[in-house]
Amino acid sequence: MKIGKYIDNIYTCNRTRCGFCIDECPSYREIGVDFYTSRGRLIIGRGLIEGIIKPSPQVAKTVYECTLCGYCEYKCALENVKILEALRGTIKESGFEPEQCKYIIASLHNNENPYMKPKRNRGLWVRGLNVKKKGKTLYFAGCTVSYSKYLKGNAKNIVKILQKISLNPAYLASSEYCCGAFLHMLGYEEEFQKRVEKNYRVIRNSGCETIVTSCPFCYLTLKKEYSEILGSKYDFKVLHITQVLKESIDDGRLNLIVEMNTTVTYHDPCHLGRFMKVFEEPREVIKAIPGINLIEMRKNRFDSHCCGGGGVLLAINPDMAFSINSKRLSEAIETGAKAIVSSCPICVEMFKRKIKYENIKFKAYDIVELVAKAVG
Repeated sequence: MKIGKYIDNIYTCNRTRCGFCIDECPSYREIGVDFYTSRGRLIIGRGLIEGIIKPSPQVAKTVYECTLCGYCEYKCALENVKILEALRGTIKESGFEPEQCKYIIASLHNNENPYMKPKRNRGLWVRGLNVKKKGKTLYFAGCTVSYSKYLKGNAKNIVKILQKISLNPAYLASSEYCCGAFLHMLGYEEEFQKRVEKNYRVIRNSGCETIVTSCPFCYLTLKKEYSEILGSKYDFKVLHITQVLKESIDDGRLNLIVEMNTTVTYHDPCHLGRFMKVFEEPREVIKAIPGINLIEMRKNRFDSHCCGGGGVLLAINPDMAFSINSKRLSEAIETGAKAIVSSCPICVEMFKRKIKYENIKFKAYDIVELVAKAVG
């Protein structure tokens, strides 16, 4: 039982029952039941270990209807997200994994992406750009940027910007494989470790020294999770695009000259912010764009509310995912800003979809969209 190795942490939570994880938990805010918090789910974990609770569709529903946003971990001394991922692994082993998760895993096996899109189409966006497959800097686009119709042009803009600041990135195109974040969050730990080894060989063969990505899921996975598994042989420098943008603006390699003349608010992606503590670089980039006024939402940085798109919740319960998204979008609109900006393709797609579906007079931008416009 995968959850068993966390038994000490589970008992610590069960005996303490502090409840610090409750108030701002996205799923608890939707359902209002204690089992929809980290504390409640760890009670389920204990029940499964002790045989008091039996796996069932209802137990699986409670476990999987979670964005894995990390708010509970921010408020707690325990590794709650890893425990919740192991709990999903235990549910999977018991045979009660949701069907949606099985489709995602099948797509990863067959297409190298979780979206059931053809693998051969992964690098179509790179057409017309002079990009090689080997070089000192590797752009790792990730699955969402590669396939999302809401982010068309984003990957191309990133490559153009990187070329403009003389990094001349390599790109693997159809040889780029999913980083494995979805395997990790669905409890497929053994398969994730195999994916890490596979991707390591491909990345090493590219001859790169630095990996740049715009996806916080890829960033966390490639920077933190791969290092934990591979150790010292994994010696690549891994950067989020906002870190590259901030440095290149500061040293004068990237000049932002076109005025935007608008007011925006910034949404901290959970995996870039709470997990990886990249808070200031995106804000400094936005502030460097001429004519932009940045105002903060009440909940920002570590306290930022989730967009609803994490933890494969969008596949498990789309109504719940977009209800969470609606709450965060309302917080953005309440600031008086004209647009919300984020540094995560999944967050941006969630906002763009909600705005489109409900015809909301508001805009959502990936930070790269704004930088590309400001470069001219």
